Amino acid sequence: TLLGERIISRQTAGMLHAIDVEGFTAASAEEFVELGCFWAEHRGELQKLRRDLRAKMESSPLTDGAAYTRNFERTLEAAINSRQR
Repeated sequence: TLLGERIISRQTAGMLHAIDVEGFTAASAEEFVELGCFWAEHRGELQKLRRDLRAKMESSPLTDGAAYTRNFERTLEAAINSRQR
């Protein structure tokens, strides 16, 4: 993904980081092309990543709805408590 001003590029970068997938986020158009060329030459590594991607995603915090809910509840409680002071 090419990091930019749009939120979707930032979200994608965040998701890739959360599942510990590196080497797919570019800060510039030139770097984006370089990454594309790199992965075109490293298809074996790319295939392995694709094979493992579902398991990485399933074991990541992104799919832990219960933990997300607990953290969200704590955040809401803290916000409410700070307003009541």
